[in-house]
Amino acid sequence: MRRTDLAVRLIRARSALGWSQETAADKIHVHRNTVIGWERTKNPTVPNFAQLLQAAEAYGIDRLELMPLWHKARKARKRRGHDNGGGGK
Repeated sequence: MRRTDLAVRLIRARSALGWSQETAADKIHVHRNTVIGWERTKNPTVPNFAQLLQAAEAYGIDRLELMPLWHKARKARKRRGHDNGGGGK
């Protein structure tokens, strides 16, 4: 298995800021396990739309850059037979 392109982009952005997953979760207003879910390799979760926008703002990423990655990740998750499972705080 490999990470989704969205997961890779979120990890790179978080790492560039020097943030732990816990710090990122606090900034995005989600539980730490939610960020862990987005970043994991096996059966990753996908942020819901509000979480995606919050992550983009917190990480300083243009949301238009994340949108195609988000759509691709959601499609892949649906193909695997999972719901969105974005989680929250």
